[in-house]
Amino acid sequence: MKVLEIGGGPEPKAHNIWKDAEITSLDADVQYNPDILADAGNLELSTQYDVVFASHVLEHFLWARIGEVFKSWVDLVKPGGEIYIIVPSLEWVTLIAKTEPFVVQGHLLGGHTTEWDIHKCMFTKPMLEALFKTAGLTIETSCFEEYIYMCFDTSVLAYEIHVRGRK
Repeated sequence: MKVLEIGGGPEPKAHNIWKDAEITSLDADVQYNPDILADAGNLELSTQYDVVFASHVLEHFLWARIGEVFKSWVDLVKPGGEIYIIVPSLEWVTLIAKTEPFVVQGHLLGGHTTEWDIHKCMFTKPMLEALFKTAGLTIETSCFEEYIYMCFDTSVLAYEIHVRGRK
C-alpha cells in the first residue's frame, strides 16, 4: 500500500496508522526532510496513492482556495483509494472561547512558529463533510477526537475533526 502524507512536519503520523505501508512524505519546509519538497497547494505530481493523508494541514490554505487544493489532493488518490483529513474543530473553539479565550489561539490561528504554521481558515464537521461530498467522495467515517496541543508551556486538551472518504 502506498500512502502520501501531506505536511507531516516535525511529527509525521502516517507510520502510526499504516504500519506496513510505503509512506511518502510531502512538506513545504526543508527542515523536516520530506521525500517530496513541495507546496501542497500547488502540487504537480504524476504518482497516485492508495491513501492521501493530511493531519492539521488543510486549514493552512486560504478559504478561497480550499476547493481547488482539496481537489488536487483527491486527484492523487487511486480509484477506490482513500483520503483521510484531520483538522482542528471550529466547534470546539466556539464552546471554549468564552471561558478560555487565550487557550484557543493556537488551535484557531496556528502556532506561528514558521511561515507555514498559520491557519487561514477553520472547519466545522459539516463543512469538511461537504467538501468531501462535493469532490464526489463517499464518506466512510466522520468524527471528533481529542488531541493535545501546546499553548506555550501548557498542554491543552482540544478536539479535532477526522473525515475519511473513498474515491
